[in-house]
Amino acid sequence: MFFTSNLIFIAKLTVVLIFIFSCTKMNVKIFNQKPKNEHLIVLSICKKTNASHFNVKNHRVILKRKDGKNIELKHNKSLLDDGYYFCTNQKKNSLILD
Repeated sequence: MFFTSNLIFIAKLTVVLIFIFSCTKMNVKIFNQKPKNEHLIVLSICKKTNASHFNVKNHRVILKRKDGKNIELKHNKSLLDDGYYFCTNQKKNSLILD
């Protein structure tokens, strides 16, 4: 009787300890806030390039031509994160840019 009550107590203690340690080591999601002026940076690039979309890699703006080749704007380093950006409300049609 004494052995089974100790075994039950150890089992309950083990479950409680597993629960406590699993909750303390939960992965905390880190939220990286975008710059407040990101929208303004995208708008300025869209107005200057006359493109419908562009890509950013290593802070370099890359535009796609209609023939499939890429144009890298070497003179324009942006503060944008790497990714794909759309130029909404762009009414101009470029002859060489996709």
